[in-house]
Amino acid sequence: RWDVLFVGNMAYPPNVRAAQTLVQDILPRIKSRRPGVRVLIAGANPTAAVRRLASGAVEVSGWVDDVVDCYSGSRVFVAPMELGTGMQNKLLQAMAMGLPCVTTPLAAEALGPCDGVMRVASGPEDLAQCVVDLLERPEVGQQLGRKGRKMVESRFRWESTAQALEGALQQAVATGSRDDD
Repeated sequence: RWDVLFVGNMAYPPNVRAAQTLVQDILPRIKSRRPGVRVLIAGANPTAAVRRLASGAVEVSGWVDDVVDCYSGSRVFVAPMELGTGMQNKLLQAMAMGLPCVTTPLAAEALGPCDGVMRVASGPEDLAQCVVDLLERPEVGQQLGRKGRKMVESRFRWESTAQALEGALQQAVATGSRDDD
């Protein structure tokens, strides 16, 4: 149903800016090579600025009951984050769904090494080129999607995350209980 997807809380300023960048700067470059491209911007509380991005090629859905439908109905996930820091759960969700991802170095940074599991690019032209490449070469997108899902399964499972947290807590308790006379 959609070629390109961006998901997030659409009242959060970094997501508002990313949605604007996607539609105003990246999408025209994609459309010059793929005129029929369709974009979905999904997420709660879209600001007036986000709602104004809607057009024949861009759907702004607002809140969705099941974001899985958005991921499964899209071909490429794009997170053109220019602001904000920290773990981008939207990328983890997209990769867990096997969706190929295109993002910026800022958004990819918190994930750690992710060579070969997503496309990372700077600037609208390079981001657009990555999207066009994945739309024109679906087998490459499928391969990226499989690798991304595998990375999420191996590095971001509840079990492994809980074990790492437990180990850190045990280390903190052991370190804090020493008698430093």
